[in-house]
Amino acid sequence: MDDDTTTYTRAKSLFPELEKTSDRNHVLKNFGNGLYKIRETNKALTVQILNYLKKCVFYATSQNEGTFLNIFKDAILLLVLKQ
Repeated sequence: MDDDTTTYTRAKSLFPELEKTSDRNHVLKNFGNGLYKIRETNKALTVQILNYLKKCVFYATSQNEGTFLNIFKDAILLLVLKQ
């Protein structure tokens, strides 16, 4: 199931134990959108930096599919090692 809230709401009414999760594409899209919102108030975040951050999260999600904590650990590690 994707991030379509109408579909989720209808399915949740049939299956109350249902939990909403996002696939990798929606996670990355929402992450990128959030970065661009941050950029509105912080002009130091260039498009190159935003693309690099998105790439780090993409690599982390690809390498750690299914393990939530390792995804963020690796994303942070990639960011720290690059500096």
